[in-house]
Order: sequence, then structure tokens, then C-alpha cells
Amino acid sequence: MFLLVRKGIDLERKLVNMLWEEGYAAIRIPASGAGSSRYPKPDIICGDGKRYLAFQVKSTKNEMLYIDHNDIDALKDFSKIFGAKPYLAIKFSNDTSIYFLEPEDLPRTRSENYKISQELAKQKGLTFEMLMKNCVKITLDWD
Repeated sequence: MFLLVRKGIDLERKLVNMLWEEGYAAIRIPASGAGSSRYPKPDIICGDGKRYLAFQVKSTKNEMLYIDHNDIDALKDFSKIFGAKPYLAIKFSNDTSIYFLEPEDLPRTRSENYKISQELAKQKGLTFEMLMKNCVKITLDWD
């Protein structure tokens, strides 16, 4: 468990550094998450005076990640009040990219939690470069 937490913290710190390098003021919020406070807190918030972003950050060694709905609900609640665009930032250990997904793109399980596959992250997620260019990813479904 400690190793997974350590990797998550390392990813949060890496993302904060990447955001600073792109001209965003960014901070990591220690002890964030839905269960640690009565107020919603994302893992990272940043802004450049024009654009504000909030992130829930996850890393996994698996090709599938399950996330409690409270984590995403807290991200959305905070972002709405703060005026930030919410994203799930997810890193799969067998991939060098970090993928950024909007909460609306996250499929729910029967228990109302979220289930994100590596394939879905690649299809619907933005890369860091795309996120910085304020891109919108459109996937075409020809079925």
C-alpha cells in the first residue's frame, strides 16, 4: 500500500513541476481526497490568470482502475465553486504518458463508482501537450 501511495505522490509532484514549466502556478494539496475533510479538495490546483484547472491524480500498475465516486464528486464540486476545469489525471505504469480525462467521459459501474481502462484513457484522454494547448479530443464512433 505504501508503495502505491508513494507513486501517487511522486506523480503529483511531477505534474506540479510540469505545470510550473508551462507557466501555471500550481500546488499539490496534501491529504486531499473525499474522506480527509468535510470540504472537497482535489489533489492539485493550478492557474495562469486566465485558465484554472483542478486534478484528481491516480496511478496504477494495472490496465484497469476503479475510483470511488466520492473522489470524482469532490473534484467536480470543488471545481464548480472555484471556477476550475476538472480532470482526472491517470498514469498507467506500462505507459510513459499521463492521460487527462473529464469526469463526463468516465464510465460508471453498477455501484455508481468509476471504471477507467487504459484503452479508454488513450481514446478519450488528452495528453499533457494537448491539455496545455487547450485541445478537445473528439472520438468518432462509426458503428
